[in-house]
Amino acid sequence: NVSGVSTFSDDVEFHGTSGISSITFDKSDDSLKFIANAKLKFGNSADFQIYHGQSPFDPTSADQHSYIQDTGTGDLVILSNEVAIRNAGETEDMARFFEGGRVELRYDGSRKFETSGVGVTVTGLTDTDTLLVSGISTLSGEVGIGSNLLVSGISTFNNDVFFNGSSGITSIR
Repeated sequence: NVSGVSTFSDDVEFHGTSGISSITFDKSDDSLKFIANAKLKFGNSADFQIYHGQSPFDPTSADQHSYIQDTGTGDLVILSNEVAIRNAGETEDMARFFEGGRVELRYDGSRKFETSGVGVTVTGLTDTDTLLVSGISTLSGEVGIGSNLLVSGISTFNNDVFFNGSSGITSIR
């Protein structure tokens, strides 16, 4: 037991249940180093944890992952005016969140999905099993429909419309 102030002039090791150093303060690079599965725990019931190690959901897996785990009753809140989730090399954004505005999702560094004040913008192909559209829809370029097209109400076409059915090509002008 230690009481009072302690001063350490070298590395400091903290030993876990197995007797080996689980956590080390390394003075050479001013860092606190944790071995795999050594956890930072917060809260009276340790319901918030940060650690690196095996999956708590599949302890038989040899895969090592990094975890931020919150099992408490409240939200996990990240406060910032901008949040970026980047790849490990910090060379590409994967997702960005902007205060009071847009959200961007990226694929291989390219913006593919973005929210705005009027809705969303999708860049590239959109593939969906079911699409239900209400209100006004503006389609440009080629629109392919692989199965049945059901239109109720009034439809206005500004250009030619072609249908390629089993009996041949039909056009409406």
